Amino acid sequence: RKMRAYKMDRMVDYMKTKLAKEYQTADKDHDDNLTIDELEAYMNNINNGNKTYDSTKIRELHHQIDENNNGKVTLDEFCTAFARKVETYELQILESKRLSAEIRYNIEDINNLKQDVARTETINQFGIMNGSILIVTIVSARDLRKIEFGRAIDPFVVLQCEGQRIESNFIRNNYNPVWN
Repeated sequence: RKMRAYKMDRMVDYMKTKLAKEYQTADKDHDDNLTIDELEAYMNNINNGNKTYDSTKIRELHHQIDENNNGKVTLDEFCTAFARKVETYELQILESKRLSAEIRYNIEDINNLKQDVARTETINQFGIMNGSILIVTIVSARDLRKIEFGRAIDPFVVLQCEGQRIESNFIRNNYNPVWN
């Protein structure tokens, strides 16, 4: 634990030294106050002179770094802004790792559920899951024909599925029966 703290302190010292060097490079008049013009020149200089940074964005950046809003950025403000940005990125990385772990856990859960379903739930030849209840509603029949002369028609329905057989009640003398 002490070794890790030591390494962190050394890394912080290294970063401060590196930031101070960059700050001194940007501070052209060496007055320990970085102006918007100096920041813009520095940003364009680190990009090999290609002006790819929008002046408006550089002004926004300068304003964000300038904590006391005096129009000039000190070395402390420069380092603090950098540290905040690093902290923001670290928090984003931690959140990404947390979400990644959560997603892996959810995927594992779904795969386990799929395996459980495949192991326990099977479908029969009629497309019905074994062990399930099939609910059928008999509504009506139309234009039934008389089969034998002289006998009244008494329609009923037979449902048969997987060896089970159910018959509906008879509807007496009706060629267009309705079941309730």
